[in-house]
Amino acid sequence: MGLSKKHFLIPVAAAVGISAGFITNVVADSGARTSPSGEPSVPLVSHLKGGVEQVDGGAPNGFGFALVNVSPATNEVCAEITTKNIGAWTLGHIHVGGVGEAGPVVVDFGVPTTGTGPELTECVVVDPDDFDIQALVDSPADYYVNIHTADYPAGAVRGQLVPRSSETQFNPVPERVYDSRSLEAGKMVADETRTIDLELPVGVRAGIVTVTVTETEVGGFLTVYAAGEPLPESSTVNWTQSDTAVATTTFAAVDADGMISITAGQNATHVIVDV
Repeated sequence: MGLSKKHFLIPVAAAVGISAGFITNVVADSGARTSPSGEPSVPLVSHLKGGVEQVDGGAPNGFGFALVNVSPATNEVCAEITTKNIGAWTLGHIHVGGVGEAGPVVVDFGVPTTGTGPELTECVVVDPDDFDIQALVDSPADYYVNIHTADYPAGAVRGQLVPRSSETQFNPVPERVYDSRSLEAGKMVADETRTIDLELPVGVRAGIVTVTVTETEVGGFLTVYAAGEPLPESSTVNWTQSDTAVATTTFAAVDADGMISITAGQNATHVIVDV
């Protein structure tokens, strides 16, 4: 496939803040915008997920976002891609194929030359003799973003493209969706799992959440993950002493109903979730 490309890694320390704000703001607006080449572009988005989302099985707890701008006038495709829980990338592509289908590559983002993910911003210009990217604009759902790793060479996470203008606007002010202090169930205790509705729009596959532990007892940890998925090995929030408050902001994958699960590893704490 003939193409030229330009890419740069976002430093990891800055990427968390930049990506979170970028996703929140871009999803909130709609319509065409301008690509780095100066040409108008059409915004698309893909919510990436592993496990059963992949035809050959992917990273069971992997997820992420791909924000894609398509410029048909120049056959340029720009993407900002963020992933979690999949390790180092080996390749990143847009493929042709519907849900449950594995199709050929039409846009190759490659891999960064100075890093291995999980944040990458890149633009590529595709040879129109190989692929006319107007097809991405006309039928985005017929294409999917796929991120490959050494452990999952066929793809660790993937997601169909959809018009970004079809996304529901998010409230710029965080909304509290769960607070155990006001519930009869009270504090979470060791090995307890609670399922929480993030109250996201239908079709959204992940959200940016702040999980706070407060009135903690001794030391402990919590793990946040999509409801119905296996418990990940890594924790989301950790604390080391009693009567403390710790907050962590992270991407949280959700199930088809917009639900997450939170599992307490050890000791008790109140839990607050803001979206």
